Amino acid sequence: MRGVVRRAGPGGGAVGVSGRPNIPKEDWEAAVGPRIAERAEPVELDRGTLIVRAATSVWASELTLLSVAILERLRARGLDVSAMRCRVGTVEARAQPTARRPSRAVPAPLPLPRVLERALAEVDDAELRDAIGAAASANLAWQGYVTDAATPEGSRAARVPRSAGTETDRQGRTTGEARGAPPRRP
Repeated sequence: MRGVVRRAGPGGGAVGVSGRPNIPKEDWEAAVGPRIAERAEPVELDRGTLIVRAATSVWASELTLLSVAILERLRARGLDVSAMRCRVGTVEARAQPTARRPSRAVPAPLPLPRVLERALAEVDDAELRDAIGAAASANLAWQGYVTDAATPEGSRAARVPRSAGTETDRQGRTTGEARGAPPRRP
């Protein structure tokens, strides 16, 4: 009984043309997330079929592709929905703007561990060596930026690249060779 009162009560969403209560806006946003909720809204729930209004045909198509997951989430919230149909139309602007993720500053590159420097020294092409070193240095900086303080020191360290002669030259490595085609010659 509380579920019916909750759906039809204050903030419960608009009532559809048939007079049946619509999906509550808070249940809709919890099922699809704030980004989609800004661009699509439930219009009516009629005999288990949810009619959704999407801002554009692209959003309607995307919602159709996501319908199985959305319906599962709505059913998990105790709503009796079995199908979803999308229509294109004007979507009401939300009262509260969506919270934006804070932007992060790009961390400064970190020095490479000695073992990685030694491995890079074996790369003959100077331009490639510099590119790999810069990428590894930037990657280490981002790993340090997002790694939790509780993570043991060194567990997220960069791995030493494999030697090109041991791993990538194995027979049967490419799709063509696996099918019996002759190996490619450089």
